Amino acid sequence: LSRSTVYRKIAEGTFPSQVRISVHGAGWRESAINRWIADPVGYREEITDQVAQTEKAEEGVR
Repeated sequence: LSRSTVYRKIAEGTFPSQVRISVHGAGWRESAINRWIADPVGYREEITDQVAQTEKAEEGVR
């Protein structure tokens, strides 16, 4: 997948969201990537993944 496709799919909720791992770095949860690999067409980000991502983003703002 191209970078722009990955970011578009993240915005749509059809690819796992990134998790910030440092000031200048981000990655993905292995479990989320494995779920996407198992069913890329049917993948939808779980609400718990979105909540965790939102909480992490809010912590960085504080």
